[in-house]
Amino acid sequence: MLKLRSITALDFVLNDTLTAEDHVGSILTSCSSSLYVLRVLRDHGLPANSLREVFLCYDSRKDTLLCPGVVGPLLGSDRARLDAFLRRSKKYGYCADDVPTTVTDVFAATDQSLFKRVLNNQLHACSSRCCLTSLAINYARANTTCN
Repeated sequence: MLKLRSITALDFVLNDTLTAEDHVGSILTSCSSSLYVLRVLRDHGLPANSLREVFLCYDSRKDTLLCPGVVGPLLGSDRARLDAFLRRSKKYGYCADDVPTTVTDVFAATDQSLFKRVLNNQLHACSSRCCLTSLAINYARANTTCN
């Protein structure tokens, strides 16, 4: 009998150890092929600003598939692989200078943006006072660093 090691559902790869390793590998494979496409476009004369737009449209949507709320805590090796991809993207000029350098910073910026949108949207399901209070407390706990 063959043992199932991983399954893909809704663009998320879930493995038998419940880690994000296979999911990160799948995302990085896709993103690496996009770097190749960007290099070909650059070699054919696409301007740097357009390359950044293509990168932003294609690879930034992958960030949502990697956010901590989706994949949970990442292993250090997975973070290192994602950070290396971001560094490579910046080195080749595909990624704008204002994009954070580490995946931890990308996640923090995404969380901050989401939290602000929830706070400013009166129609959001979490707009009630009690829900916002617990959301703010959980957000503060998640962003507290231990010395």
